[in-house]
Amino acid sequence: MEIKAIDGNAKSAMAIIRSNAKFYKKLLDSLDILGFFDNTVIAEIFNVDKRLGKVEVSFTDKNEDLFILTSKSNNKSDLTTVRKLSDEDDISYDLSLIKKSDINNDNIDLCRVDKIYNTRHGRLISDRKTFATLFLGNTAYQLLSSFDKPIDIEPVINEINSIGDKPTFKEFIDAFGKNLSNDEIDEILEVNSYTDFERTSTIRFDELKSKSKSLVKKI
Repeated sequence: MEIKAIDGNAKSAMAIIRSNAKFYKKLLDSLDILGFFDNTVIAEIFNVDKRLGKVEVSFTDKNEDLFILTSKSNNKSDLTTVRKLSDEDDISYDLSLIKKSDINNDNIDLCRVDKIYNTRHGRLISDRKTFATLFLGNTAYQLLSSFDKPIDIEPVINEINSIGDKPTFKEFIDAFGKNLSNDEIDEILEVNSYTDFERTSTIRFDELKSKSKSLVKKI
């Protein structure tokens, strides 16, 4: 896949993005997973915000999903983020969250970003509806869900903060199981564990009911 631009401003923006060869390779790897592209796509200027020092370019895939990249911004994290807009979703992925490892189908969801919550042990990133990721050094846990409405994340954070040592995978699961309603628990899809950005465990909802005492008790 190659991202080209015809307009002069878009060409300049893409030249900046391509100038970081390491990031650009990671970007192309992520786009190969997130979309369905022709061999060549044409990027155009999407937005210029002088107040934020921000320049964005966009292009579409074969499904007409829109992808947005940032070439300039006062916010450093914007420069490593891919935003995907479809009819159903608006999802952002910060590729810098996968540091020294390659991006693949198993770990791309670890790049999902929304609101960041600081916990006693590490950062929790969640949109409170479809994902919650806890980063603990070289370990990460992620819950994927389809909640009808945003959950109350504060009791979950308090539960994680009450744990003396770094939470185990089961303690991460229990933090949600103890603080979600039965209906919300039914909307959990799976929970994954990662070490050095490689997936080490996957537990799907039916397995959660047998592996987590807190979930069993509620159900």
